[in-house]
Amino acid sequence: LSVRRKWLLGNRGHFNFIAKKIFRSKRISKISVQRFKQRVDHFDASNTQTFNQRYWYTNKYYKPGGPIFLMIEGESEASPSWLEYESIPFLKMVKNNSALAFVLEHRYYGGSQPFEDLSTEHLKYLSSRQAIEDIADFIRAMNQSFKLENPKWITFGGSYSGALSAWMRETHPELVYGAIATSGPVLAQVNFPEYMEAVANAISEHSQICAMNLQLGLKAAVELMKTKEGRSKLKSMFYLCDSLEGLTENGIATFYESILGNYMSAAQYGGDNAVMRSWVWQTCTEFGYYQTTQSTKATKFFGDLVIDISFTGTAHCADMYEESSDDLESLKKGRTIIAESVKTWVNAK
Repeated sequence: LSVRRKWLLGNRGHFNFIAKKIFRSKRISKISVQRFKQRVDHFDASNTQTFNQRYWYTNKYYKPGGPIFLMIEGESEASPSWLEYESIPFLKMVKNNSALAFVLEHRYYGGSQPFEDLSTEHLKYLSSRQAIEDIADFIRAMNQSFKLENPKWITFGGSYSGALSAWMRETHPELVYGAIATSGPVLAQVNFPEYMEAVANAISEHSQICAMNLQLGLKAAVELMKTKEGRSKLKSMFYLCDSLEGLTENGIATFYESILGNYMSAAQYGGDNAVMRSWVWQTCTEFGYYQTTQSTKATKFFGDLVIDISFTGTAHCADMYEESSDDLESLKKGRTIIAESVKTWVNAK
């Protein structure tokens, strides 16, 4: 079966939260990559293997005694763009708070590869738990390297790395003072029907007629799949290269996913803003996050120390993108709340 599968897991946008014009820029970075000797396994003292984990930093706006901001990268190659473009909210907060800023690449992504290949044997060291301890060791090392006394670290992240930011604060409160977790899927579950609920709600809010037509169209596709004539019609309608005859249950699911994926990505990334083996491994072995149509009641948990901000009508991790004249008021308000929260943490005694 040959279909166009733009999004497999719907995890993050084409341009990694950086505006397209910046992402595609030919400009050569003035911030050089650094490498930190990281342990392969934090949970086995007898394993002495290490690898080079990449990071970048800037002290351009730093004043002694200022906070330290860490942008945690997730399931894609990292870059120093977060530290170079002042139109990005993160760097605005770095500048406004006179912070020392770092970007840390996630193990098994980009140039932070513990091994030369991604065999199953080697992938066993890829998990969020290992990544959290990577961050902890990195912070300890930077405290020593930069001779930071009583440092106030604040972590940032979006999507999966947003969850890492929250988990890092929860796991190592002795190292991290505050955490910004944008669109962080902190409730990891194999069956993740709430995702499609959000997609349906987003489409309905935009247009009830569009939502109704989409529902009718999907129901019609399901009915057509039941007969030989119907499957032939679907093949013609969607310009498929191969026949739908004899498809397994998984094959049929793949066909439906190729249709739904377009609406999922449109709802999640409503702006300009290659799924790799590493991320497939993580979802299969650790998180799930499989976006199904089996709806159940959503579970919510927010403590008194956790500020929950909902951006109505915006996209996944919208507050991390550079500001635009088209930004909705809910997004503008959300960015302000985040910036004020960070400022409060920085000024707290």
